[in-house]
Amino acid sequence: MARADKAIALHKAGQFQKAIALYRKLEPEARRSAEFWCLYGDALLRVNKTRQAADCFEKALTLSPGNPAALGPLSIALVTLKRYRDAEGVLRNLIARNSGDSIAKINLARVLVETNRPKEANETLGNVSKAGLGPSELAILLETRVDALLGEERYAEAISTTQEIVRTQSEKTQDRVAALRRLLNVATSARAGTITLSTLDALKAEGATEKFDAAQRGNAFSWLYQPHQAYHWYTLAVEQNPEALRTRQALLQAALYLPNITLPEIYRTNNEYGQLVAKQHRSKKTNQRPLRVAADNEPLRLGFSSADFTTHPVAIFMAPVFEELSRRDVVFHCYYERHYQDPYTERIRSLCTEWRVTADLDDAAFIDAVRKDKLDILVDLSGHTDQSRINAFAHRMAPCRSAGQVILRQQGCLRWTTLLLMQCRSGRVTRPIIRRCPFGCLIIMYALINPLRMLNCLWKRHF
Repeated sequence: MARADKAIALHKAGQFQKAIALYRKLEPEARRSAEFWCLYGDALLRVNKTRQAADCFEKALTLSPGNPAALGPLSIALVTLKRYRDAEGVLRNLIARNSGDSIAKINLARVLVETNRPKEANETLGNVSKAGLGPSELAILLETRVDALLGEERYAEAISTTQEIVRTQSEKTQDRVAALRRLLNVATSARAGTITLSTLDALKAEGATEKFDAAQRGNAFSWLYQPHQAYHWYTLAVEQNPEALRTRQALLQAALYLPNITLPEIYRTNNEYGQLVAKQHRSKKTNQRPLRVAADNEPLRLGFSSADFTTHPVAIFMAPVFEELSRRDVVFHCYYERHYQDPYTERIRSLCTEWRVTADLDDAAFIDAVRKDKLDILVDLSGHTDQSRINAFAHRMAPCRSAGQVILRQQGCLRWTTLLLMQCRSGRVTRPIIRRCPFGCLIIMYALINPLRMLNCLWKRHF
């Protein structure tokens, strides 16, 4: 008993390692005590021995089912171990026993966010009372709410909640800088140019220098439809970091909206981008799986990559194409670069042969996944826009990769896009694919790459 009292005293004094050593010695004689396993698990959890702590809490629950002293910390351990299914069951058990347990509701919402159920997370947080929450619990509540709102793309509410976090952290400079950086990330997700600029200015006033300040300012002016300012900041960002492909893509996008830019300048910018892609492609070794060699009697296998399979011009243009393809002897895969879904997403998903959400994959994993699908033609529908996979197209994922050639060569005519859609298998031209695709399919890729010149081309041709 004296050793047990000493272990508890060390535990209360914050000397967890010494307490753990004594608990280990007490284990043979105290193994039948649920209270012992709770104390032992708590000490282990505090020194980040999470797996052993979870085992202790589970032993306590075996001896005392439903013990809240074990359920609460066990849920924290399970979330840390990313055992989300088990954590959800424990947390729902806690809430069923005590409907006013705000901490359990916050942790449950965290689990729902991590398992891509933001709507359920927001509903759970709506039942949380702030009364009685300490500063740290309130901060976790607000952070979880922001993540859940972002998951539902409720950007205005996410920004206002993050601004509330900034206000609560205004006393300490370090915490304020962290909160401002969080606001910057949320504003970037929301493409809120004015808030992005004001947050960058606030960070500068706090003495925090952001690594990608010029590129972020370029993004902000781009979202505010100020292409001259965006082009200026992107140019500075490229000078600071010449190897950044995403910044060069943004520079290309901004250049197309400058009325006074010349064709040689556009060509030079694209050529520099193409050379950089080629250089980085040569320096990276990816798993070079042999590409599919299809027999003539096999169905054509197509792939379409986009972050815009929602209520967006891309999905609206492509839905009739996919409806036509679904009635033909064609297999086609859709690779979706977001988690957000709406009715148009469900429509596209119901039409395609195979649907895959690739938002969480890096380029190497994306390349490997596409190669496993053994496509004949792979089409990028995002171009240089956000969340595109255009840089992955430098790697050979299919015998024909449409957007990769269009982007790197930046051809200025519509028939090049048509030719790319006609190419198929072993370099032969397969004309039936053109007959199956309405005209919208032929212009959509080029429209995303060079919208102003495409519209000018159609205007001169038809009017």
